[in-house]
Amino acid sequence: MIEVKVGSRFIHPRHGVVEISGTDERLLNGNIVDYVVMDASSANLTIKIPVESFETVGVRPAMEMADIELLFKVLRSGPSEELRNWSRRFKDNEQRILSGDAYLIAEVVRNLSKRGGADGYVSHGERKLLDRARRAVEAEIQLALGIGPEEAAERLDEELELTGGRGRK
Repeated sequence: MIEVKVGSRFIHPRHGVVEISGTDERLLNGNIVDYVVMDASSANLTIKIPVESFETVGVRPAMEMADIELLFKVLRSGPSEELRNWSRRFKDNEQRILSGDAYLIAEVVRNLSKRGGADGYVSHGERKLLDRARRAVEAEIQLALGIGPEEAAERLDEELELTGGRGRK
């Protein structure tokens, strides 16, 4: 069980970095249910999750430094074998993002960033996937290194450029 305290910061699978702002109780089907209240500043959003569902929805603590180093290693490695069929590749990348696994999401960022090659072309659908995956990886970097969103984006770009991947530029 994850220790949840006001002011603690976590990674939410859909909203990135969230901060615990409090707790709440609600009456649901005649039972009092305790909720964790989180603020996602990137989306200007307040999220309430039942305490017993906190981990099952994918909210988790930030990565440790050793984990971040491994994430950077994934970003710097060569692209993995991709499916040639666009729709299957898109669905595969989407499943990796939805898994919430930071390393699989980093693979999506690496593969799609390097996919564009010299001309930088990535289809509109894949570009949207890349943007979602980048936001997730940037949130991991931001929270683990204790830096701001802009610095996290710059660090991600630096890691991708080490092996010829394309950053945001």
